Amino acid sequence: MEARFSKKEFVALMAALMTVDVLAIDIMLPALPQIGNALGVTNPNDRSLVFTAFLLGFGLPQLIFGPIADRFGRRRVILGGLLAYCAATIVAVVAPNFAVMLALRFLQGAAAAAVRVGMMSAVRDRYAGRGHGRGDVDRSLDLSPCADYLPVDRPAPAARLAMAIDLRLHGNRCADFRGLDAGSPA
Repeated sequence: MEARFSKKEFVALMAALMTVDVLAIDIMLPALPQIGNALGVTNPNDRSLVFTAFLLGFGLPQLIFGPIADRFGRRRVILGGLLAYCAATIVAVVAPNFAVMLALRFLQGAAAAAVRVGMMSAVRDRYAGRGHGRGDVDRSLDLSPCADYLPVDRPAPAARLAMAIDLRLHGNRCADFRGLDAGSPA
């Protein structure tokens, strides 16, 4: 049985799914120094490998997930990607060392790629050939990465969220997040 969504529900669902990869980057950005300290990273430049691992995991597997989504369906790919993403995220919180964290970030990226490929395929399936010109669908999908960069101030709310849930952050060491005040006197 195939679920039918109204246009508003479908757009809201696709917008929510589009945030999976964005959230994975934005939530880590302000916490990099603390993550590096907690995992014993001695070279400050090595902290950026957290993003490199995620982006490699996000970029390369997209070539694989397209045919998988065609064969097994968009829904299965999206749900499998979300499940893998959540599992990798939960395990990454308790990563014993930096190498494990990098492997989990690669898996997060691959899972986010599955979600993105399934989501883009679902949009194309729904709107291509149904009174919408093929070019209109292509243009709307081409513009969707622009949403990844708006708003520009996302790291500040991500820092507040990281402070609120204390992701391996201790005390007021997170006060250096882009000049945010973590409750310490100025």
